[in-house]
Amino acid sequence: MDIDRLKPIPNIPFPQYYSFFMNWKTPVAIAATYAIVIHLLNPSPEAAKVSRVEAKNRGVKNISSSNKMFTAFIF
Repeated sequence: MDIDRLKPIPNIPFPQYYSFFMNWKTPVAIAATYAIVIHLLNPSPEAAKVSRVEAKNRGVKNISSSNKMFTAFIF
């Protein structure tokens, strides 16, 4: 008997995907992909916007331009 062989539980939805999603490599690959994509999409610290307080201290005007669709998506 192979101890690593995954056997689907009866009456679960989508039993054909059970062994794929219950494999230990799937969540590790998803987490690694997520971390890499987020790292690549975030702006560099030099290009990132400063807070309102820091901008006021530096004398930088408010250059923030929030997209209303993105704000609606977040909330």
